[in-house]
Amino acid sequence: NKAKLSKKQPFSFQSIVTLFKRKHLRSLYFVQICNQIIVWGFIFLLPDILTARGADPWLLYGGGHLIFIAGYACMLLPWGFIADKYSYKSVIITATSLGAIFFFFFLKFPFLSGSALLTLLFLMGATIMVINPLVLAFGNKLYPKESGAISGFLMGFAGCVANSAGQAGGGLLTKLFVDDAAAKALSILVLFFLIGLAILWFLPSKLDVEPEYAV
Repeated sequence: NKAKLSKKQPFSFQSIVTLFKRKHLRSLYFVQICNQIIVWGFIFLLPDILTARGADPWLLYGGGHLIFIAGYACMLLPWGFIADKYSYKSVIITATSLGAIFFFFFLKFPFLSGSALLTLLFLMGATIMVINPLVLAFGNKLYPKESGAISGFLMGFAGCVANSAGQAGGGLLTKLFVDDAAAKALSILVLFFLIGLAILWFLPSKLDVEPEYAV
């Protein structure tokens, strides 16, 4: 018999191993990793990109991050409502795809006007940033009786790995380039959009739990 986690069990290394045995949760974990590497790499390198492109000082000193997070704050509830009503998988795929498009435009069009830049930062926050809570909600919908362990697995454990990889990896990649190094480093991280989308196709469209873990 495969071990099951209960909400009362402490979150431990053994619980991580147990959760990794679940196909859907394993897929969600790697989707989360891909998304968070992009998010943390972008947050870390955004000031360097804006500096290289001659952006206004207020954007360099937190304004850019503020607009990015404002997009997330404004669109989290609408995305969540649509996902809950229709399909988490479809919404996460849509948000990831749109986020990839906005990300590409941000990197490839450096001479945007002030209003266009602000709009793009807002749209990236409204798409890329919402993946984290949507993935977390998807996991809890799949296994509603184990929300504590799954939240730790999909948010805490994935966040620790992706936070380090996104910032350290992004910083190291800038050493490969001379001109517009931060933007070119982020261009490499675009690969994680593709990896995340590929993994998402293997997730259920409806809330189907693997039979051995049915609650």
